[in-house]
Amino acid sequence: MNIGWAIAQIQSTIGSGKPCRRKAWPVGIAIALQKPDANSKMTEPYVYLIAGSTRAPWTPAQADLLADDYEFA
Repeated sequence: MNIGWAIAQIQSTIGSGKPCRRKAWPVGIAIALQKPDANSKMTEPYVYLIAGSTRAPWTPAQADLLADDYEFA
């Protein structure tokens, strides 16, 4: 699947937005959507990268934007 599919999946309210990953990424790496709540310092939703217990905002590379190997994590 492509980046559009992955974004739709992490935004989905059906299934609570399951994290997605690329098959080309190492096991344990995925992306998910953070939606701010009343306790958040961020005011807009953003996509973040999950790597084990580490969470960081994600900026996709050109290869990630054009890839067609996305799947559920």
